[in-house]
Amino acid sequence: MRNSCPDRGSGGTLGETELLRAVPARGHGERRTDVLREAGLLGTFPEERFDRIVRLAARLTGVPMAMINLVGEQQWTRASHGIDGGVTPLVDSICRHAVDQGSRLEVPDLRRDDRFVENRFVTGSPGVRFYAAETLQVAGEPVGTLCVLDTRPRELSRDQHEVLGELAAWAEAELNNKALNDAAREAQQSDALTRAILQSAGDGIVASGPDGSVLLVNQAAADMLGWSPADLEGRTLHEVAHHTRPDGTTYPVTECPSHRAIDEGLSLPPHEDLFWRRTGEALPIEMTVTCLEDVTGHGGAVSVFRDISGRREVQRLKDEFVGVVSHELRTPLTSIVGSLKLLHAEVAAPLDERQRPLVDMALRNAQRLGTLVDDILDMDRLDAGRMPLRAVVVDAVDLARGVVEQLQGTAALEQAELVLDAPATGLLVRADPARLTQAVTNLVGNALKFTTGGRVRVGARRAGPEVRIEVADTGVGIAPEDIPLLFERFRQVGGADSGPRKGTGLGLAITKAIVEQSGGRIEVVSAVGEGSVFTVVLPAAEPGTAPKGGRDA
Repeated sequence: MRNSCPDRGSGGTLGETELLRAVPARGHGERRTDVLREAGLLGTFPEERFDRIVRLAARLTGVPMAMINLVGEQQWTRASHGIDGGVTPLVDSICRHAVDQGSRLEVPDLRRDDRFVENRFVTGSPGVRFYAAETLQVAGEPVGTLCVLDTRPRELSRDQHEVLGELAAWAEAELNNKALNDAAREAQQSDALTRAILQSAGDGIVASGPDGSVLLVNQAAADMLGWSPADLEGRTLHEVAHHTRPDGTTYPVTECPSHRAIDEGLSLPPHEDLFWRRTGEALPIEMTVTCLEDVTGHGGAVSVFRDISGRREVQRLKDEFVGVVSHELRTPLTSIVGSLKLLHAEVAAPLDERQRPLVDMALRNAQRLGTLVDDILDMDRLDAGRMPLRAVVVDAVDLARGVVEQLQGTAALEQAELVLDAPATGLLVRADPARLTQAVTNLVGNALKFTTGGRVRVGARRAGPEVRIEVADTGVGIAPEDIPLLFERFRQVGGADSGPRKGTGLGLAITKAIVEQSGGRIEVVSAVGEGSVFTVVLPAAEPGTAPKGGRDA
């Protein structure tokens, strides 16, 4: 593929010299750029196959610098040794002279050649004095050079020229391997995309090798820890940020999540932990660690973490709020409700027609506020695990019957029919009776709110290894898009915002938490205008256990 060209050195007639001094016509640059683009060679990303060639070229010709440059509408450095590469305008390119003449070019002293005496690489850093290049062709078009450079004048021997020619032939063969060029370009683009994603991520991402040393770290991780990415690479995440426990004692490396992931082949789910910034300040985090496996089974780990200082502050404020609710609202509310009940019962004095509606309204709203306080406290206890569920074996039929009997008065007020549809007994589940009653009561009470003049059926039945407690109504129903929102806190859908039916918006969230902590789930089926069915699904208890006074789980 390479043409046999005479060794022209730096000589030539005046006309030739003037021609080489000029920047090539734009058409030449465009044509070469098109050839490079078609071959998949545009760009300056590094590749070992070219880096190896320039290292050998510098060593075998005894010079400190060597490059592979591609020349089109500008110059792109494809590989360099001993000198920084990049993108160079044609006016500053030495290699474009060799490409224009299409043959070997050697200049023993660039300062003594009119073409290069004012070149910025000669007058400035790195102060190049000697240059020798072999041209490289792609698809028969001269598009680049393999060149060697020195900061002192010199000449290559015949053997060195032959070596440079052989290396240029190697480089030219690599440049014309389109399949490999395309694969390298795709790999480079994929790597660039991966790095762009990593750098744009808000979470800290650290990839560690088999020995735990950091191979890659994104800017978010470096910023959170107070280091630069370069400072972190080559060190271990444990050494830098995970060395000490919150109480000040040393954190053993054998217990570090990232090292456990590597040594034991574990992938650890999200968990809270503590890192230390470069300044010594504590950094509360939530972290996930994923094990990377290679052919040996232990290839490293990827740690993803985020700063949860804000979350901790929100939790602190929430705890303060719950404390205020518990101590500053609940006690006076109890007194207010008690006093209003006495007034309502006319213990102190009879109420006339003007006073009774006011007392009724005050009592109703005080009770509603009391319910909200209780719901907030229940939700907080469930979240924090401070509401232990004492699971015993209970009969789901007896529990459902008790709820139906308890809410018959509410059903009468709603002019709704409330019925039990279940076998006489024998549907055993393991749950906290009081909390499961609370959950089912929430569902039945909610159904009654939206079934005025209709029918609410509470059923219980066995379905394989599960017991299903169903609350079905003929009420207004729920739109499909609202069903996923039902169990969100303070969320009310399906008309619950209107008039006196408005509740706290916590009942269904509490119900879901109780059922899930009991090992079950809630299913919802509904259609607007046709009604809804809420089903509590719990594992059936072992047959033969006693339903009354059962045992703790």
